[in-house]
Amino acid sequence: MNRLYALLVCGMCSGAHAQLVDLDQATKPAIAPAPALKIDMTVAKPEWVGQKGSTLRQTLTAWAAKAQWDFIWDQRLEEWDYNLVAKVTFHGDIEEAFSSFVGLYEFADIPLVLQKNREQRLFIVGKKGDSK
Repeated sequence: MNRLYALLVCGMCSGAHAQLVDLDQATKPAIAPAPALKIDMTVAKPEWVGQKGSTLRQTLTAWAAKAQWDFIWDQRLEEWDYNLVAKVTFHGDIEEAFSSFVGLYEFADIPLVLQKNREQRLFIVGKKGDSK
């Protein structure tokens, strides 16, 4: 097998120093490369929790405040709310959480519907079938 050599001449001192380098050996790393790092680039989705003993309205009010959205509970529902009999948890952005949670009450005794406006950062929960 043919080997490649190079003569390296020092440019700092008029060639007084020179070194013969085996290029086949020079291209091989002296140390084994470190294994590639595996980086998990997934972003954890926010968690939205409603606590047992709270109400739907209280929970949605707290979530909206946390996400810096406005929230209106339709005045026709002022005397109505649903108690949370168990802890509930949703993952995703605030719109996904609101839609999923209110969607659970779409066919309840008093069915609810969610309206939202992204530009205004506004959620409105009303009675399904009512027109404003």
